[in-house]
Amino acid sequence: MAGPVVFVSDLGLRDEFVGVCHLVIARIAPDVRVVDLSHGVPPHDIQAGAMMLANGMTHAGPYAVALAIVDPEIGPRERAKKAHETEALIARKLLRRHVGDATRAAPCASEEARRR
Repeated sequence: MAGPVVFVSDLGLRDEFVGVCHLVIARIAPDVRVVDLSHGVPPHDIQAGAMMLANGMTHAGPYAVALAIVDPEIGPRERAKKAHETEALIARKLLRRHVGDATRAAPCASEEARRR
């Protein structure tokens, strides 16, 4: 049984970042539902994001996957590295949850671009 991905972040909705996360999830696990709990976490406030996620997850059910992205105020190079690591982590968690441990994630678009 597949549960939703419960997504909370400090990304806001003024640019493409939340949409890109949705696209990555849809590419990896097209049948998974994503619930946008909030993208209005105060910038860099990890504790506020954790509280929002904890409050929301109590209603999400036993098979839900939590996804939280809160920028700890890092530079652009570190942010790109973290974005890549986050994409890979999302892929592994979704595949384990919805496909099984025996399946490995296909390389993400950012991995393919980096290899070139």
